[in-house]
Amino acid sequence: MAAPQERLAGEAPPRAYSVPKAVPRSVKVIDRTAGAVIRVFGVLVIAVVALIFVFIVREIVPLFAPATSAVRRVASAAPLSRGRELLGIDEFESLVYLVRADGTVELRAVADWEHPRFLALDLLGGRRVTAAYRVPARDLLFIGTADGRVLVAQAVFEATFDPVTSARTITPSVAQLALVELPFRGPVVRIFGRGAPGRSTAFVAEGPGGEIVTATLEPRAFEQARERGGVLAATEDADAPYGVRTLAASLDGRVAAFALDAEASQLFVATEAGSLHHWYLQDDRDRPFAVYPSAGRMAGDLGLEPAAAPATRRVTALELLIGDASLVVG
Repeated sequence: MAAPQERLAGEAPPRAYSVPKAVPRSVKVIDRTAGAVIRVFGVLVIAVVALIFVFIVREIVPLFAPATSAVRRVASAAPLSRGRELLGIDEFESLVYLVRADGTVELRAVADWEHPRFLALDLLGGRRVTAAYRVPARDLLFIGTADGRVLVAQAVFEATFDPVTSARTITPSVAQLALVELPFRGPVVRIFGRGAPGRSTAFVAEGPGGEIVTATLEPRAFEQARERGGVLAATEDADAPYGVRTLAASLDGRVAAFALDAEASQLFVATEAGSLHHWYLQDDRDRPFAVYPSAGRMAGDLGLEPAAAPATRRVTALELLIGDASLVVG
């Protein structure tokens, strides 16, 4: 049994401490308020997550339905030579543009088709357009003329929004980057290009006599073009920021389609005879790396002669996809 603690003379006995049973009203109010806020925001979080699932289901369900399409409008446009047209549309799908044979760009609003607008391509100087190609990414344009020149341009669509009405206004323009002279005099029959503004640009063009010309333009080339009034003369100078070179090609027929990668290192040429010629331009410009006849045999280093394609199976289009790693043959 513990001995009682002794107190000194005159020392007060120890004070007993106790917790009051009644909780102040302010504490209860704060506790109830916090509990209500937690419950409300908890319910809101659950509701937001549920709505996310509703949105995902709403977006996924149509993927399992059959695709449908409808013709919104049928209209005619002035074609380029050989019945070819260059059509493009802005990223908002509100303006359709056409490069015309007279060297102008015709613009038509989808909502106001009957009232076209026209933009002049001043660098063309009235030259007639005979071939054109549009790079889908950022609307880079390669426009060939009747006297052996290629205009590199870009269709630009600047969007502005009204903060009050939320109306969108599209202001179209064409940035004319450079007019490249080619080593032949005559119409550009066919053209294919690759590149993007601010990066290296390349194109391949066919001349009236079957000449195949490749051109590469570094970003500095466009700066040089601005200093020279927009014109770049044909050159094979290795130190120049651009180069225009004629390919020593011996094909089995007229060119049917081109494909060129963005680095201008691989060139594919399909002929009307049905064969596909493949060059590695940095290795050998005088001889293709391989020739693929339509019959499926591989030539090139083996020295095989391309076989004629069936009359009902002709290559009419080439395109490079997936970072220029896959070739699509049409």
